[in-house]
Amino acid sequence: EQMVYYNDMLIVSAPGKTQGHFEKAGAVYVYKLTNGYYKQVQKISLPMVFPNTLFGASIIQHDSQIWIGALLDTKGNYGVLYPYKHDGKEWVSNGNPIVCPQTNDGSSFGQKTYYYNEQLWVGMPDASVDSSLNVGKMFIYPFAPAMNLVNNTQDSSLVAFSKEEHLTQQTINQSKTT
Repeated sequence: EQMVYYNDMLIVSAPGKTQGHFEKAGAVYVYKLTNGYYKQVQKISLPMVFPNTLFGASIIQHDSQIWIGALLDTKGNYGVLYPYKHDGKEWVSNGNPIVCPQTNDGSSFGQKTYYYNEQLWVGMPDASVDSSLNVGKMFIYPFAPAMNLVNNTQDSSLVAFSKEEHLTQQTINQSKTT
């Protein structure tokens, strides 16, 4: 479960939420601060609900845009981030989802997300790199502020790091130059 705050709204994920008969389909709830209390004003879920999608596994927010992560999409793809934009009233779908570029190893894609320097950083903590198992990968997607959506092509700068290492400013700068 994760939570972000935007304009007197709490956006709270519930990836294990059962939808109808579908276990762990997931949902995201939006609460608005009104008269000193938070009142639910919206529930965000996938249009087609399936079990074990874990919609809401991650949430990242920048300005009036959020990306909501899910373990699976309705097509069986592993690791998906769905973009939403606040239109002044509610959160609405805003473009195509970002699907893990590695179809055979995407189960952890989007579990860790971060917005930094006009880029959406999408982690895949349990990914394999070459022969090293579970060292993790970081995909960097440029953010296009004028269009207010993410470019769906994978950035050429892919950072692989082990769980023991920490991304530092130096590591980030080095990845941009390679």
